[in-house]
Amino acid sequence: MKKGEVNVPAPLWKRACAYVIDALIVSVVILFPLNRLYPQEQAASLTEAMSMMQQGFTKTHILAALLVGILTILYWAVLEYKLNQTLGKMLMKIKVRSLNAQLTFKQCVVRNITKLSFLLLLLDTLYTFKSGSQRFFDTLAQTQVVEARTFQPGRKKR
Repeated sequence: MKKGEVNVPAPLWKRACAYVIDALIVSVVILFPLNRLYPQEQAASLTEAMSMMQQGFTKTHILAALLVGILTILYWAVLEYKLNQTLGKMLMKIKVRSLNAQLTFKQCVVRNITKLSFLLLLLDTLYTFKSGSQRFFDTLAQTQVVEARTFQPGRKKR
């Protein structure tokens, strides 16, 4: 953080935009290799690919679903752990910070576990409206998504 800056909770719209950017990146990176496994079934989105995989439970489908889940969590968790931001968060100029000391990999995994289920992510996001700035899994992980704002002493807030 630069001199004269202060971290404040990131607005929900910035977090949502970052999520959409990251979801598009994850979809492209994961779907292209998966489409080779299912040449007759072209998925238009990550959700559609997961749905197609759930229709028939062969060993290949189960392994592919497991791989998709692991890669999805790793995208968010590794980037947040190493850089405190994903590519989407970088573009939106927001980052993740620990409410304790230093951000741990476990915190990053816990806060991103909701990325495996649309329903879980929706419920987690709705919690934000109750809490004001944190998702439920951010609370569990003791993390917060923030943006840096310039602090000017003596200036009144509007």
